[in-house]
Amino acid sequence: MRSLGPRDLGRALLGHEETLRAFAASPGTFRLGLLFVLSAGLAREYDGVYLLPEFWHALLPLAASLVTGALFWALFFWPWRGGAPSWRSFQGVFWLSAPLAWLYAIPYERFLAPLDAFYANLATLAFVSLWRVLWITRVLAVWRRLSFGRTLLGVLFLADLVVLVVGYGSPRPLIEFMGGVRGSELERAIGQVNTGFVCWSVLALPILGLLALFRGAFEPKERPVARDPATVGALTRSAYVAMTTLAVAALFVQREQVNRWRVERELVNGRIPAALEYMSARMPADFPPAWDPPPHRHLREDQPSASAVASHLLEKEHPSWVRERFLPKLFHRWSDDGWFAWATLRSELEWRATERSEAEARRLLEMLFEHRRILESDQKEAVEKLREQVLGGVSLLPASEEVPSLSAGE
Repeated sequence: MRSLGPRDLGRALLGHEETLRAFAASPGTFRLGLLFVLSAGLAREYDGVYLLPEFWHALLPLAASLVTGALFWALFFWPWRGGAPSWRSFQGVFWLSAPLAWLYAIPYERFLAPLDAFYANLATLAFVSLWRVLWITRVLAVWRRLSFGRTLLGVLFLADLVVLVVGYGSPRPLIEFMGGVRGSELERAIGQVNTGFVCWSVLALPILGLLALFRGAFEPKERPVARDPATVGALTRSAYVAMTTLAVAALFVQREQVNRWRVERELVNGRIPAALEYMSARMPADFPPAWDPPPHRHLREDQPSASAVASHLLEKEHPSWVRERFLPKLFHRWSDDGWFAWATLRSELEWRATERSEAEARRLLEMLFEHRRILESDQKEAVEKLREQVLGGVSLLPASEEVPSLSAGE
């Protein structure tokens, strides 16, 4: 009985027909694929979440692949007609591309700026996705003895459907072009990319669907006869080694994720002073690289409010790095004014001067001025101009709230 090893996996990922058939016939492929997809989830999340309470993040690839694999199996093989390969056999082969997701373990955030790391991750996602689309097309073409081009139309249609469903559930800006939420540069990039994916998916879905139906991409075809089964014991051991390696790597970065998780839990539950104290007792290196605590208004994560956090920052002295994590968020709010930064800052200070005191509003303005280097250019300009006006005697109270000055004769 033939034993399939790492070299055979590489040949399978390159679309070698005989090797693909050998994996399809092997009874151990399902368990091997399951280990691969679990390791892929760990590779994706070991440096991104606190795995103990948030381990479900690492299971998302498994859940998604089960749904996607069942969809591909049903539409391409029509199992209700008889003669189709078993779901277990197809799902095992479907999972063989999971090792490509090990590339997601590259910690770009540790050696690139946040925005550059985002685009590096995006490029990795594009590479892995393109390979997977072309690879599963080859697998289905071999399995069903149908041309690559016709099969590709069906794969693209289903892939586009998946992107559309996932895109609608992902963070994206809410009518950004109409002057909505103003988020950070990274938040806006994430939102714009997700919006682009959704828009193009909506446009492409009916076209791909019609082409796939017209070209008969989903018509049942003759399936190749299974060859002698092979064993995958060596590859299974390799999968266990990969999972162990990723688990050990996670041990070195989970302390950062523990700190992140604790602070975010306190903030979201309204315990802002506790979160700020926890951060103040540590250094930035104790948290994940480029970590951005909530709120994220641009991504529809509104708790806690940036104004509430600012109030607590004014009540007690905190390290500069803690203040700089939150102060720019005062500009991430709704505004239908074209001058986002000016309108947002003026609104925040007028509210604070009215509801609390003008002295507190002035203190917040001074704190923003002190940390103006971290602000975007329009935000920095708004802070500097408004401070100049305040130093010149302009009140931060709304016009209707200003106390009129009395002349000497009155």
